[in-house]
Amino acid sequence: MPEISSNQMLTAVEALDESVVITDPAGIIEYVNPAFEAITGYTRAEVLGQSTRILKSGQHSSAFYEALWATISKGDVWRGRMINRKKDGTLYEEKATISPVMDATGRITNYAAVKFDLSRELKLQNELHHAQKMEALGQMAEGITHDFNNILQIILGHVHFVEDELDPASQEFADLEKIRRATESAAELTSRLMAFGRSQINSFEKIQLNRVVEESLGLLRRVLRENTRVDFVPGEAMAEVIADPNQLQQLILNLALNAQDAMPKGGRIEVSTGTIIAKSEEETTTTRPVRHAFLRVRDEGIGMDRVTQEHIFDPFFTTKRIGGGTGLGLATVYGIVQQHGGTIQVRSALGEGTEFEIQIPLREEELHGAHSRGG
Repeated sequence: MPEISSNQMLTAVEALDESVVITDPAGIIEYVNPAFEAITGYTRAEVLGQSTRILKSGQHSSAFYEALWATISKGDVWRGRMINRKKDGTLYEEKATISPVMDATGRITNYAAVKFDLSRELKLQNELHHAQKMEALGQMAEGITHDFNNILQIILGHVHFVEDELDPASQEFADLEKIRRATESAAELTSRLMAFGRSQINSFEKIQLNRVVEESLGLLRRVLRENTRVDFVPGEAMAEVIADPNQLQQLILNLALNAQDAMPKGGRIEVSTGTIIAKSEEETTTTRPVRHAFLRVRDEGIGMDRVTQEHIFDPFFTTKRIGGGTGLGLATVYGIVQQHGGTIQVRSALGEGTEFEIQIPLREEELHGAHSRGG
């Protein structure tokens, strides 16, 4: 069997999708492959001669690294997961195998690490878990809201009947007004639960996204506080999308009001649209990238930490004071996006504001699937 030359070996390593890092015994980087550059954002020139600490995320204790080095320095292979930091500051998790490389005398000359980026795998796992949780909660909500709404309508009917018999200036009438307002608030919450449970019928049609945004902002500007400004940056030559305009308006209003809540002292909300070529998770050499319309809502608010971002789409999760919100706003937004066959991403950091980006596929065959899921 012919031996593999060093050039062939290097070519194979350069072609790997996995990140490969070779260091000297002190952990100084001597080689990285192109996959490392693609994953971390660092070029080869930027990291050669640097310590592997350049990727340190601050998410692991000193004991974690001490155990790793104790394993490889005695000649054993270390396998495990670690969280590292890209050049742009983004954290990512990877599965790594770090092996000592020894010379003929058994002396360690290098360490070779082969690392697999788990970002896509974890993202898909989280999306599946969230979808399953939303489906279960949606079924629960759908099961109780109809009966609950019937009870509320009976209460409201009796309140109106009694009010007709009372003097509007009386204390009894004032007390019934409080009951009526509370019942109507409960009915509104029920309506939102029904929307979350997908009990409402969707009406999909071809629409201009920019027009829906303009109509939504016309309403929104009348309900925002005076110290909150909203600006619209429309994309040019926007293609039509197949969507439910009422649901998209609800989505825009929820995101904008959520942005206002994140700016208690006021500020600017920017809503922008456009088109983007989005790479499919299942894309292969025989598939084409799909064109999407995007809607972005950005604020100058207090921002969110990582833990909060992981839960913002969970039903009933809220960071507001008791009575300040139901925690259904962003869960409803998530449900609407899913019904349209789209995706939603959030970018945020404490003190740096928040941006939500919704993408809806423009390709007809993609949108027919959204139509069938919407009813």
